[in-house]
Amino acid sequence: MQLSPYDYDYNLTPGEDFILFPVRLNNIEYHFGVLICYEDTDPAISRKMVFQDNIKAADWLVNMSNDGWYVQFKDKTVIPSVELPQRTAISVFRCIENRISILRSVNTGISCLIEPDGRLRNEFQAGTLPENVMDRQGVEGWFMDHIPRVKTITFYTRNGDWIDKLPAGMLILTTIMIILKRHRRRTRR
Repeated sequence: MQLSPYDYDYNLTPGEDFILFPVRLNNIEYHFGVLICYEDTDPAISRKMVFQDNIKAADWLVNMSNDGWYVQFKDKTVIPSVELPQRTAISVFRCIENRISILRSVNTGISCLIEPDGRLRNEFQAGTLPENVMDRQGVEGWFMDHIPRVKTITFYTRNGDWIDKLPAGMLILTTIMIILKRHRRRTRR
């Protein structure tokens, strides 16, 4: 509270569940999860949205974000910065890791559909945004398109972030082996 700019208790409480929202279309029920703002930077959150009850539960993800942090205004014109495509690239990783589409709805940033293989889709069925994804920085508009679905469960989606723990495990194992080797040398003398 001492470092807060507010004179009242300002805190956020994280949710406890990874909620999927149902959508019914032509008597088929689809499910999507929502990644709010920077939640797309955390691979574990996306994975938990996609993989629930040992199945691929989400058909796609939606990323709603305020990328207005990454623009400047000059003479009532939005001047985009390099962070806008970088933020979009982060979502590309989540698509590839989980083989899922992400629909980005972003003010001042790059609103787009990212396909399960990580490709940014330029065209769309209807809308007012520029067709080229990279031209959608700092502009108003909307678009509508078909969202590709893939039921494939990737190794990452099924098993999670084990690979980042592997180097730590190897370091611990190597340290133990060095200590045991030194201990054996001392006992032989």
